[in-house]
Amino acid sequence: MATSIKLSKRKKILSITQGEVKPEEDLIEALKCSHCGTIQKMPEHCDKPMHKEGDQLVCWMGASCGAQPIPEHCGKEMEITCLLDGCIM
Repeated sequence: MATSIKLSKRKKILSITQGEVKPEEDLIEALKCSHCGTIQKMPEHCDKPMHKEGDQLVCWMGASCGAQPIPEHCGKEMEITCLLDGCIM
């Protein structure tokens, strides 16, 4: 029986079968509204998705290159979530 776990630092889903660990699917970060469940792609900067640092989204090259507040939806800050690549357009 396989068990799947999520490791956000490596952005992979891992399958553990009888002690063997192997990557299965790539994950992407997205934004999700905690109120209504709307999901949006993570904003990009320098042609790559931004990531969260503190209370803002930051370019992969660093905050001095690009940073912005985390978007709001339904009057609340959106949450960072991980999805399988290709699940959102």
